Order: sequence, then structure tokens, then C-alpha cells
Amino acid sequence: MSDLFSLASLFMFQIGSRFLNIEFTEKQKMAVMHPMTQNIIVFCMFYVATQNFRIAFFLWALYFVFSRILLNENHPFNMLPRSWVNIEGLGTANPTDVYYENLKLLPH
Repeated sequence: MSDLFSLASLFMFQIGSRFLNIEFTEKQKMAVMHPMTQNIIVFCMFYVATQNFRIAFFLWALYFVFSRILLNENHPFNMLPRSWVNIEGLGTANPTDVYYENLKLLPH
């Protein structure tokens, strides 16, 4: 019975994520785009996928280390080859700043 419920929940989640229209205010958009909120969302995604707190935390830690440190061209411990990174000086613009600039260009 729980397998059937899990399957139905997954099916409804997929439909809802595609067709559910949720409109956020500007403050809510800023809150969702905050790095701490994004980390919580990623951790929750790992937890929902694994149903295990320890594994979810381990996967989140791997995600954090790779995305924020090792594969971030602005971080001193970046491991990307210089030929892959479009740099002048140390690196490109902060991705968060670029996102906010692009967000301002969207129609309201």
C-alpha cells in the first residue's frame, strides 16, 4: 500500500511541478534565491530522494564542495582549467549578481 501511495505522490508531484502556477512576490523571489535557502532546498531534494538523513547530508556536502568550491571559477581552490574559464583577472562576475541582473530584465 505504501508503494502505491509513493507512486501516486510522485505522479502528482510531477504534474504539479509542471502545471502548478505559483506567483512569488519580489521579496519571496529574493528569499528563494538566497544561498542559504538554495542549500536547504537542495538538501530537501536529496532527503526526499533518499529518505535517509545521513545520506542526504553526505550528498549535500558533496554538492556544496563541488559546486561552491572546486567548480567555482571565483574560488581560490578552483580546479577548472584556465582554458575553460572566461577570466580577466581571477574570474568572471559573481553568478548571484548575474542572476539578479537577469531577474531585473524579466517583465513584471
